[in-house]
Amino acid sequence: MVEINTLQDLERLWEALIQGEGKPICFTGLQGASRMLVLSHLLKTAPHPLLIMTSTPSEAEKIFNDFIFFSQEAKGRQKDIPEPRLFPQWEVLPYDDKSPHPEIVKERLSILYRLVHGDRLMVVTTVRAALQRILSRVVLKRGALEIHVGDVLDPDSFMDQIRRLGYRREELVDRPGTFSRRGGILDIFPPNQPYPFRMEFFGDEVESIRIFSPEDQRSSHQVGSIRTILSREILLDPPAMDHFRKRTGGALHSLSALPDPEEAPDGVEFYAPLFCPDMETIFDYMPDQTIVVLDQAEEIQNQAVSFGREIEERYALASYQDRMPCGIPDLYMGSGELTARIKDRRSLSFALIPQEGEEEARIQTESIGSLAVPGKSRIASLCEVVRGMKNQARICISVRTPGQANRMMELLSKEEKIPSARCDLFSDLPNEKGIVGIVVGPLSAGFGFPIFDLACITEDEIFGIKRVRRSSKPLREGPFLSSLSELKEGDFVVHLDHGIGRYRGLREVGLDGMDCDLILIEYAGGDLLYVPPEKIRLLQKYSGSEGHSVRVDRLGGTGWEKLKQKVKKSIEDMSRELLELYVQRKVAQGTAFSPPDHLFHELEETFEYEETPDQQRAIEEVLEDMQKPTPMDRLVCGDVGFGKTEVAIRAAFKAVLDGKQTAILVPTTLLAQQHYDSFTQRFSPFPVKVEMLSRFKPRREQKEILEKLRLGQVDILIGTHRLLSKDLVFKDLGLLVIDEEQHFGVRHKEKLKQLRKEVDVLTLTATPIPRTLEMAFLGIRDISIINTPPENRLSIYTKVARFSDEIIREAVLRELNRGGQVFFVHNRVSDIHRMADYIHRIVPEVRIDVAHGQMEENRLKDVMDRFLDKKIDLLVTTSIIQSGLDIPNANTMIIHRPEEFGLGQLYQLRGRIGRMDHRAYAYLLTRSEKSMSEEARQRLQVIQELTELGSGFQLAARDLEIRGSGNLLGSQQSGFIASIGFDLYMQLVDEVASELKGEKKVQPVEPSIHMQVSARIPKSYLRENRLRIDLYQRVARLDDPADLARIMDETRDRFGPHPQELENLFRIIELRILARRLHISEILEQDKRILFTFDKETPVPQERVLRLIRASSNRIRPVSEFQLELVKPDGNFEESWSMTKNLLQELI
Repeated sequence: MVEINTLQDLERLWEALIQGEGKPICFTGLQGASRMLVLSHLLKTAPHPLLIMTSTPSEAEKIFNDFIFFSQEAKGRQKDIPEPRLFPQWEVLPYDDKSPHPEIVKERLSILYRLVHGDRLMVVTTVRAALQRILSRVVLKRGALEIHVGDVLDPDSFMDQIRRLGYRREELVDRPGTFSRRGGILDIFPPNQPYPFRMEFFGDEVESIRIFSPEDQRSSHQVGSIRTILSREILLDPPAMDHFRKRTGGALHSLSALPDPEEAPDGVEFYAPLFCPDMETIFDYMPDQTIVVLDQAEEIQNQAVSFGREIEERYALASYQDRMPCGIPDLYMGSGELTARIKDRRSLSFALIPQEGEEEARIQTESIGSLAVPGKSRIASLCEVVRGMKNQARICISVRTPGQANRMMELLSKEEKIPSARCDLFSDLPNEKGIVGIVVGPLSAGFGFPIFDLACITEDEIFGIKRVRRSSKPLREGPFLSSLSELKEGDFVVHLDHGIGRYRGLREVGLDGMDCDLILIEYAGGDLLYVPPEKIRLLQKYSGSEGHSVRVDRLGGTGWEKLKQKVKKSIEDMSRELLELYVQRKVAQGTAFSPPDHLFHELEETFEYEETPDQQRAIEEVLEDMQKPTPMDRLVCGDVGFGKTEVAIRAAFKAVLDGKQTAILVPTTLLAQQHYDSFTQRFSPFPVKVEMLSRFKPRREQKEILEKLRLGQVDILIGTHRLLSKDLVFKDLGLLVIDEEQHFGVRHKEKLKQLRKEVDVLTLTATPIPRTLEMAFLGIRDISIINTPPENRLSIYTKVARFSDEIIREAVLRELNRGGQVFFVHNRVSDIHRMADYIHRIVPEVRIDVAHGQMEENRLKDVMDRFLDKKIDLLVTTSIIQSGLDIPNANTMIIHRPEEFGLGQLYQLRGRIGRMDHRAYAYLLTRSEKSMSEEARQRLQVIQELTELGSGFQLAARDLEIRGSGNLLGSQQSGFIASIGFDLYMQLVDEVASELKGEKKVQPVEPSIHMQVSARIPKSYLRENRLRIDLYQRVARLDDPADLARIMDETRDRFGPHPQELENLFRIIELRILARRLHISEILEQDKRILFTFDKETPVPQERVLRLIRASSNRIRPVSEFQLELVKPDGNFEESWSMTKNLLQELI
């Protein structure tokens, strides 16, 4: 054994390892993140490529982040050390019928590509990723293309080539591995690039290559060349297909009849050895001088053996299912081969004790551990530790964001008078021992390290473990109105003048000798209505509420207009009630709470996630409301798992700090228990008494809680509608938090209405609030919207399939193998235990239990506690779990008989998973498709399409259908929405709100413009109907010529030069924008004149018209009170358009 007492001892050992002298080294005694401090220091003294192997993905991520924390240097000071990269494992089972997620493939291929091209990298990976064979370097190079501006390249051949590289053709290119083509423009998003590229061809020549944004599809700047690589971990080019035929010897194989590489099925990567010879491993890609680093070698060996058993079991299953799998040695190394590959390299390891054949190098370090002391402030505990260390070592506190660094400095200096300095990098840490360095960056665990004269403390050790949100962007906030581009033939649409009909497509017809596009709508009795694109503003995609049948209107009837008036009257009644409550609230005297103090900031630090910007904004808006003297009534809206509970926790703490009590009202007992656990855990370092009233509590205990509540000895009370009982008396209630108010009955809502006039009320809802509704209720109800998705970077894989033992076993084992848990939803209490026994026979190695609403209270609580503590692997449960439960480790859900659930239930159920870094899986297992209704089949199709959490905000109309608008507006309003569609309902809400506020709302005029020219979007220019309708809808909504100019630039950029017909359309749109401002209802071009018809509400002064007529030399003449004619010479459209535009501009 070697004792390491100085940095020189450490460096000498490293130099000997590089030179290949002596045995492999095993470092022992290293605590927390100190392992990566050692590696970082060694690489700075003598740079060298490394392959670091860990037992699990979570350990790999910790090591990766720790290394970055210690190794980063400011610009100009960088050492020549290898760049760290995280090489992920496939998150699928061996021999799976699913392909790895594109984001994982993108990261893997980009690392391999860089290694092939000689980049010096420090690769961090898992043992599973290391055991898996990958495409050879020869094949990877063959799958790489380099294209330069000026190259001669046939676009059709290039498309065929990239298809074989695994790229899929899409209408829009917004994710890696996709491409699209529109005439002479080809968009492509290579996995090795951070952004997509737009290639413009002139014949067969690459004329330009531009980078563009996947969000708005606009080009930013030009580049001279582009490098593309494979998009999947398989190559299906002609040599690969030849190799496949040789390997299979002409035998019938499931992939023999592959019609098109683009059609390659999910899971084709597991057949890669049949297409690509000489598979390699990550070891082959690393340079010869690479040093292999093993983090906890014993754990790695255990994982390798366990993975080997799993591979054998999965191979046997694939063989049994006649899937003709490749042999195990073709796809994976065994643990023996792995050991041999490690021995071929120089290596070092970190472990508790060394393995046989290793030389132990012992380094003394100390662990820090949690600073939580019952009854003591976390900051006080930290300061105690800092004072004890400050003369012995430099002190580093790691925090995740600059904002937290500033808060930490404030807490240290204000409360404890301890000097500190904020450092953006660890290398900026002050050398003086008396100053605490606060470094921005995540660190897995703290440590004391004498030979570095250093002590590191993490914010997790001070405030509790945080889970970092991935850098996810807020979901796009476009207009909430449903996009007509989503329409499929047969969908319902709303025409504002004629009512609900069925969309029958975009038709190209000849009219007056010119080609034009018309939208066809079918009404009751087969009546047809042709809508020109210029009137597309009158069309809306129908979106109603689940459970309501849609009635198609009769063309030309009076019922539609009467229905609109009835709905508007109902909205007026509802809005007046809201306004009345609002006025009462404004004159009532509430509690003006004080601004946040140091204790409040200390609670903020204990939040286990980083706040997203809009979550932070919601918190600030709530705190501002609470500091006003009038009672707060704020609605906080955010989709499942977006962090609404944290807003409530902060508000409750503010109330308690000011001596007021808080009531938290929830719809279910299970949710009450979950909130109780969350609030109790968060407030544990503070003198806050949290209690819960529910059927989990015995009557005697409930009585004691009520007495303590009356005496003011309970600060926060959580419960179901029991909180609204007459026997419940608060000493001084200051805040009421209501979770999902729509779940409470009429009687309860009346009590809540009364409370709203007296105390601050905060309501939480998962119903998506459209921007139009927020604006409509502005000033009547205060709304905060949390619109940033949670930390799950991967979409929820959703599969509808027949019930099968194989699928259940596969799904359960996939989740358990990555350390997760499983929900199995079976919504029949009568045979739920029988179902649990059945599952146990399928997966006997799994710990299973049952939860449902009819269980005895303590038994249900015990089961949920054990599931939360990971003592249960699979929970067979009813839909009792659908409201608000947060069990982040459960990331697979199997729903039995999903056809028996409503869309809203399925969406809420699935929202229980997808809360960790791993991809979540939802399996909807049906018993018989034949007996399923068409409506049920459509529901399952929709839930399969909505794979992203928060897709309610992106696919607004579809989501309201799913969630039911009754959640927000009540069941009566929900019925009205069903009868006229959501978009029109919102329009009426906006009108009513304006009227109630005394604003005069002038009805917009939709000008009809008929010029003697063909003006449309030709199909030859834009092939996809969806994109054509979307463009028609966008230009029809324009009210500003500057916006029109932007769209013209965008279409040139995205689709190529404008054909004449499109140029004509844009010119007519420009006239329509001007005509709309002037309230001109029609512009009609005839042989010798252009006729202008004005609306009676036109803002054009009569004097201006008369002045124009007098100055026109008889070219402009009045026809009637609201009509003018412009005499035109025989000329072309260009001249007619120019004269019309000049006249309109002169009238403005």
